[in-house]
Amino acid sequence: MTDRMVLNAEIREKSGSNYARKIRNEGKVPAVFYTHGEKAVALSLDEANLRDLLLHGAKLNDIIIGSQDARRFVFREIQYHPVTEEVLHVDIMGVRRGEIIQIEVPISLIGEASGVRTGGIMDHLLHVAIISCKAGEIPENIGIDVSEMEMGDTLTIADVKTDKFEFITPEDYAVVTISAPKEEEEPEVEEELEEGEEPVEGEESEETEEDSKS
Repeated sequence: MTDRMVLNAEIREKSGSNYARKIRNEGKVPAVFYTHGEKAVALSLDEANLRDLLLHGAKLNDIIIGSQDARRFVFREIQYHPVTEEVLHVDIMGVRRGEIIQIEVPISLIGEASGVRTGGIMDHLLHVAIISCKAGEIPENIGIDVSEMEMGDTLTIADVKTDKFEFITPEDYAVVTISAPKEEEEPEVEEELEEGEEPVEGEESEETEEDSKS
């Protein structure tokens, strides 16, 4: 399990798009902290501090809001700019260690599939899954062994066996499939007429006007 890191935050007194743009220009990111049974709190985060946490990759971290004690949290939603990938807004959910939560976890494929070795093409269809688990037991990723998959096989969520968490993503969602390579179609070649063979209706005759008069 990756060690937790600390996210430092300040309470944000104002809201609105103009104020959010102003604090972004100051190197901060608008955020909202919420937890069960408590009123949501508007926050501003240091962008560099936030980037460090995101790069670190831990699912469960600590947040210190102003002078309050540290609290554990998970990122609920992160909004990025579609072009610059700048973090525009963050939703943060406070959790207790034994609390059951739902969270997105990345899916990673392990091993080389037998069907790929024989010429098949693998398509990784589902890259994240939503699971339900205790806040202190969030896996860094869901590793799926594909080494036994043959050409034509499809692996779904229902095929992933685990007793560490429960899938919220529907069981019939396909995770990975191996298909046969598509055969390239051979280009059509026009056949030349053999000597004495009449042209097909609609084709121009090769006779010249003089030949037809002779």
